[in-house]
Amino acid sequence: MTRYSQKRILIYSHDAYGLGNIRRMLSICDQITKSNPNTSIMLLTGSPMIHSMRIPQNVDYVKLPCITRESTEKFSATYWRNIDVDKMIRIRSDLILSAARSFRPDLIIVDKKPLGVKRELLPTLRFVRNQLPRTKLVLGLRDILDDPKVTVPIWQSHDYYRMIEKYYDQVWIFGSPELFDAAEAYQMPEGVLRKVIYTGYLFKPALLEKNQIVDDLFPDMTKPMALIMVGGGGDGFPVISAYINGIKNGQQNSAYNSLIVTGPEMPAVRREWIQKAT
Repeated sequence: MTRYSQKRILIYSHDAYGLGNIRRMLSICDQITKSNPNTSIMLLTGSPMIHSMRIPQNVDYVKLPCITRESTEKFSATYWRNIDVDKMIRIRSDLILSAARSFRPDLIIVDKKPLGVKRELLPTLRFVRNQLPRTKLVLGLRDILDDPKVTVPIWQSHDYYRMIEKYYDQVWIFGSPELFDAAEAYQMPEGVLRKVIYTGYLFKPALLEKNQIVDDLFPDMTKPMALIMVGGGGDGFPVISAYINGIKNGQQNSAYNSLIVTGPEMPAVRREWIQKAT
């Protein structure tokens, strides 16, 4: 695929909560560079876990200061103290714009938020449209964002639909309309619908065979196996504690092999409680 050789791609992943966004974008990076080995990718991410993840070939990242999503549209600085979120956003926005100016990408992929967190992407979107007219802009969306009753009013109040029409060339939805028609559910207007491409679901091959994983973790397979996972773990403690208490109260703790995966973002005090409780 010589027409894609020596291209530059800039990927924005805000990562205000959890691991799903950054894992999805790293998977995309991996597939792009494997199929187009001359492509270089710059990943802009706020994930505090990026240093512990496997970075695909031809990919490097710029670490944005971490922010935490406290509620649907409320954010705060994760680690810095005595700094308000608006100043934090200005710092992030300046870093993003500087990266775009220097890297001059052929393609920009924005994950989930059309304008970034608190519109931090807007200066970069304007710069690209004015100064890099050949650069293509793509918005990447998982198929299920949230309950449409929650998402649609937010997108309307933030003017996202009009901004997508104005700045973006394509909208990639990582899913299938046969299973969930995101464009219809989120009431995307005609100007946005013309840009929508359903990519299908992203697939990442397992590093180990299933039987090897089971044999390593559970040498005694005479009992049923229960696997409890809560993603990154930031808000997963209630699920795990309910499972542990349910097993104890039901006096079924010896009937199952249980594997609990807390996730790297679960607070240490919560992980300690789980270790003691099990």
